[in-house]
Amino acid sequence: MASRTRASVKVDSLYDSLLRYLSSGEFAVGDRFHTTRTIADRYRVSYVTAHRAMAQLEKNGYLKRDNGRGTYVNELYSGPIRTIGIPLRLERNPSTVELYQAISRIAESRGIRVLMGDGSREEEFFDEMAKNRTDAIIRFPQTASKEQHYREVLKRNSLRALLLNDWLQDGGPFPTVRTDETDALNVLLDHLYENGHRKIVLRQEAFSNTRCHLTETFLKWHWKHGLPVEENAIQHIGFEFMTPAFFEGLLRDGYTAICCSYAVDAVHLMELDTFQPYSGSFSMAAIEDIADAEKKGLTVYAQNTELLARTAIDILSGAPRKPHETVDIPGRLIVRGSVKKIGKV
Repeated sequence: MASRTRASVKVDSLYDSLLRYLSSGEFAVGDRFHTTRTIADRYRVSYVTAHRAMAQLEKNGYLKRDNGRGTYVNELYSGPIRTIGIPLRLERNPSTVELYQAISRIAESRGIRVLMGDGSREEEFFDEMAKNRTDAIIRFPQTASKEQHYREVLKRNSLRALLLNDWLQDGGPFPTVRTDETDALNVLLDHLYENGHRKIVLRQEAFSNTRCHLTETFLKWHWKHGLPVEENAIQHIGFEFMTPAFFEGLLRDGYTAICCSYAVDAVHLMELDTFQPYSGSFSMAAIEDIADAEKKGLTVYAQNTELLARTAIDILSGAPRKPHETVDIPGRLIVRGSVKKIGKV
């Protein structure tokens, strides 16, 4: 291959990488772009290659040079989405699996190829997706201690990403589409209140500890109704600590209902041997709907799986925005037998 042809291939490859970088969501129109030297160092190419690729971006209207001041983003690239990568995680939750299936079905109906990989090795998956020139990643967030690293890997690979159900970190530098947990908890608490319950435990999953928006909603709901919130009203302990003494303590303190942030956790709680003697003493409700919840007669706030999936793909199919979107999708209340009326309602 002639040296000029090799140089042209390098410029074209860098040009494509920079287009993906401009669609990653890191920039808004008018933002200052990197210098030629920074791009050369970042992508490990020569200064001449970086200069030619950036000149091509300027020629096509994506960048604008202001002599003496620098280079600025003139237009955000929003080419067609052809492939989406999804690292599979949290498959023990049936509602997560349903969401994966809905995304795949809707994407493929639009001619978008979906590539799924092992979520336990996300960094390698991102590197592989970048090599395959995947247009975007849809994923669930990790814990905060791990998430910063994965953000850097996505940034390094110039991958556009969208997070699903990120209630803890609001997507960070990426857009997020999630079930409206504020509406979910308010609807469930209102239903319990209408059935006479005034002392309600909020059970949050132990893995992620406290979800700040959920806690804030719980507190505000109590203040709105003039109800006190005692220290043990918000729980995020492991199931191994849910002993007979734990449930006896809740009964002694006057609690009559338990509201869970995940239906999977609620079903698990209802199946605990230690809970069985007290199952008639507590009404139960939870966010999300799964098949086991229906079998148990659990009252739930069901996510709108189709709308979550469709909105995620719509966002990625459009031009990236800054600040990033946080889209809360309302669900619906499904009333079953787990909530019992008490007292005079």
